[in-house]
Amino acid sequence: VYLCRMKPRILKSEFELMQGVLNARNSKYGRHLSSILATYEQVDESALRKQVVRLNSEVELWHEILQKKVRFKVVLPADMDLKKRRLSVFAPVCLAILGRAEGEIVETNRAGINKKYKILRVKNDQ
Repeated sequence: VYLCRMKPRILKSEFELMQGVLNARNSKYGRHLSSILATYEQVDESALRKQVVRLNSEVELWHEILQKKVRFKVVLPADMDLKKRRLSVFAPVCLAILGRAEGEIVETNRAGINKKYKILRVKNDQ
């Protein structure tokens, strides 16, 4: 278990797909999200561990504030469905864990609220 300090790693192909979605929006928020994505290290599939959170990953986290496990799938915005536990890759929690691996602890601060998540399990079909 460790607190992540390295740059998150994402697949080049998924970066391009997500960047395309953001470019289509052409909004201030889209530009903000693009600037966040630009901080991620883009890698080929061979350089990415199987247990790393990526697009279409099924994830189980320990949510420190809620004091419980939460499960969801990371999807593109068009496929988001809260009832089916499908969260947009651009949701704050997904951006925080994208490119991170099982066992990592991720800390975020949004609107002055510190949140801590531990990535318990990552399942990727590919």
